[in-house]
Amino acid sequence: MKVTALLKQLKRADRINVYIDQRYAFSMSVTQIADFGIHQDVQVSPEQIKSWRRASKEYLLFQRVESWALRRHHSRREIEQYLARILKTDIDRRNALRYLKQHGYIDEWRFAQFWVEHRHRSQASNLRIKAELSSKGIDRPTIESVLPDDVELPTIRRLIAKKSHSPQYADRQKLMAYLARKGFNYCEIKEALDSENDSTDVKR
Repeated sequence: MKVTALLKQLKRADRINVYIDQRYAFSMSVTQIADFGIHQDVQVSPEQIKSWRRASKEYLLFQRVESWALRRHHSRREIEQYLARILKTDIDRRNALRYLKQHGYIDEWRFAQFWVEHRHRSQASNLRIKAELSSKGIDRPTIESVLPDDVELPTIRRLIAKKSHSPQYADRQKLMAYLARKGFNYCEIKEALDSENDSTDVKR
């Protein structure tokens, strides 16, 4: 058997259709064609064809999971859950996980830092963020290392400023209950409300 033609795909210029003995056998990326040294008239064995087909399949698989991983940072647990949904075999899941790890897509500390920054912009409390990170498989030392201690009070104050104009939270107790449900510490809620009241009194 031998390679009889290498034809560029019409819809994907980065992929080449490989023909063996005048019949379509498989497709590969341009990079793979070069890496494997595939060229017209080269003699091939059934085992070699099988190996190339497996490599082509893995390449497409890795492209798919890499495209998903690029959307945002993910925890290892999130990645494992995603791979379990889209891949049928343990071998494919292990290979994809190894590929993502080798290319720097699995970094628990970096993911935790990203999540904290993202959720703080959404004005989430540290308590809620801890619970979310824990549910995503992040261990306690990592969580503690990325959670700043000085953001809670400013966040509470921003929420008070935002909600205090709403009739729904005109009552102090209702506002306190709202902030407590979001996971903020009672003492800091009280401190923020007291300082807000003091500021209002001064303006009067």
